[in-house]
Amino acid sequence: MVGVAFVALAALAARASQPPACKSSENTDSVEKYYTKVGVPSAPHCCAACRNDTKCAFAAFDAQQGTCYLKDAATLTPRPMPGVTLFTVHQRPHGHPHSPPPPPVPTPPLPAPKYKVVLAEHSPLPAVSSANPPGKGASPCPTTFNPSYVEVAGENKVGGVIVRTDNCNATNGAMSWAPCDVKTGVCGDLNASYQYPKSQGTEDPRIIFNPHDDFFYNFAYGTNSAQAHADGCSTGGAPGAPGACTVVLSRTKTPVEPASWLHVPGGTYPWHRNGCCWMQPAGQRSYCARPSPSPASPLAPLSP
Repeated sequence: MVGVAFVALAALAARASQPPACKSSENTDSVEKYYTKVGVPSAPHCCAACRNDTKCAFAAFDAQQGTCYLKDAATLTPRPMPGVTLFTVHQRPHGHPHSPPPPPVPTPPLPAPKYKVVLAEHSPLPAVSSANPPGKGASPCPTTFNPSYVEVAGENKVGGVIVRTDNCNATNGAMSWAPCDVKTGVCGDLNASYQYPKSQGTEDPRIIFNPHDDFFYNFAYGTNSAQAHADGCSTGGAPGAPGACTVVLSRTKTPVEPASWLHVPGGTYPWHRNGCCWMQPAGQRSYCARPSPSPASPLAPLSP
């Protein structure tokens, strides 16, 4: 009896010391990243590689490549993947640093939409172009591009676009204006007499309306050494390099009057090209994005 009991206990101890088994899922991978990979000849070898590594929680075997990807994430998010077998280790001995992966957390529903976006073609003609006939968005400039829409808000009663007109004699190369109806998408002819102050930029307008002070702000690309130095902004270096001041901030309450655009004191920035802002209601944080190699560049003041 003693001998039989000893043999039975020995068999139980041998089973307890064996590596845990794997649960397999065919044509399945997981979105989690692997911490290492090993070349193996078959799927069972991939299971064994994960079982024998106490760090491994699950592994993915790519049969075509003969590669076993060992993963140690605390979560498991399966995804379909032809030719791949996903092995999860279960019955891990006590003390393994990973708990069984929890089930995927369902994605919370999206909040109710604030805006309705409609894509519609109102006319086969461009909104503003030198190819358009008079009265239908005609432009005297061969290059009319990079428009920035000016909404009807605050004191402004006419919507429209401010556009670049590089090398255009009619506008002297300044940014110019065309009135537009946001409801119909139809624009009137470009007003060549409207010339945005060249010292405040001639390219790439980015216009936002700030409801906190009823001003329209424009981040425009332009280089003006005297103005930049007056703002305490160095103009040394290539565009986009630290110290290269290329973006000028101006504001107005009446954007249809070109002379009303006034430079914001201190509003010349060592940014490359444009700034772009998303204004939120009072009491909420508004955001401005701008490409710049200089992380210390100041953010433009958007209120007095």
